[in-house]
Amino acid sequence: MEYRCVYESEQQVVRQVVLLATKGYRFYVQGSIPEHKDPAKTDRKIVEQYGLSPSKWQQARRKKQGLANVQYLRWGREFLIMATRGEHSFFHKEAGVADLQRKAARIGRKVVRRRYSTWRGMWQVVVGPLIRD
Repeated sequence: MEYRCVYESEQQVVRQVVLLATKGYRFYVQGSIPEHKDPAKTDRKIVEQYGLSPSKWQQARRKKQGLANVQYLRWGREFLIMATRGEHSFFHKEAGVADLQRKAARIGRKVVRRRYSTWRGMWQVVVGPLIRD
């Protein structure tokens, strides 16, 4: 089974980020692939570097052991690497890991963040327009 990480549109990525954020993927690093680099080669490197697996069973075993799971999403030359809480080399190798509960992820003209709803008494994922000052 091959790891799927490339998405055709920003809308697909927003949908996937919302899905992952509701499953506990709240830490992220965002970036872009330089023009002189091959995106497919970068995809393979990141998938191999972090040992990413499409198997939900392997992810469940990692979670039970207190290890973090990591997901990689790319659209065009932009990418997002997301992680759950736990131990993983991602947290040691990547600089500037952000938290969706503190800093929204920007995807095109949208922002995605997690916030606590006092009315509902739970965390929820919120998607909104990108507002520039």
